[in-house]
Amino acid sequence: MAGRVTRILGIPVDFIVFLLLEIIALVFIVRGNENQRLIFDNTVGIYATKIQQRSDRLRSYIGLENVIDSLVEENAQLTERLSNIQFNSETTETADIDMVFEVVPAKVISKSTNRLRNYFILNKGRKDGVEKGQGVIFRNGVVGLIAASSQEYSRAELFMHVDHRLSVRLKDSHVFGVMRWKEWTDNLFIMDHDHKYFPISTGDTLTTSGYSLIFPPDLPVGRVKDYRQLPKSGATRVEIEMFQALPTVSYVYILKRDFSNQIDSLLLYE
Repeated sequence: MAGRVTRILGIPVDFIVFLLLEIIALVFIVRGNENQRLIFDNTVGIYATKIQQRSDRLRSYIGLENVIDSLVEENAQLTERLSNIQFNSETTETADIDMVFEVVPAKVISKSTNRLRNYFILNKGRKDGVEKGQGVIFRNGVVGLIAASSQEYSRAELFMHVDHRLSVRLKDSHVFGVMRWKEWTDNLFIMDHDHKYFPISTGDTLTTSGYSLIFPPDLPVGRVKDYRQLPKSGATRVEIEMFQALPTVSYVYILKRDFSNQIDSLLLYE
């Protein structure tokens, strides 16, 4: 039995006693000497900062992987959804023209959302096939239109813009209208309808109408927040709330049209 080392949780007792004595000595040194205390506090602060930075980088990396996975999945779903959409005689006068889009994911690298004419700067440009006039959407709705593009980047003007309008319809009643931005708000829009009475209720969903060569039909837009009859004209004013406020959007999809040249050439003969 002689010479046998006593252990606690597999650690020699002598080592535990030595470690405790070292800690006690360190406490006395730090408490009894101002300079030593400052050095100790500074050292602890440096290491704590390094640990926090590494922890933040790890969380950011994990979060980025989740974002990338989500974007890939959304991209696949959007591509599948948009690739089979067709124009037909029920939605537009240009009958039976295949409406095929290629979806280009893009990141918002700069934005203006507090003006009368707001925009996003995107990290995709002409090298990716991005051109003026293409539609821009995100997972919860529509964003706007490409206004200009360089080789590497592009500028998308949002529907939070005093000059832009969007053709929409109420999903359940199939009532059509034109939506415009309610100025100085983050996610509110207005649609005026000429008919005094038409089926509508708070919470109704609005989608794109399909009367467009830029956006396919049935993309989500928002929901009816409120509505009222205008006293002079008798028209119904509908207040629309988007499913997600545009200032919070970080990733978008640009819709590249593969059919526009064919249609444009036909329209020249009108």
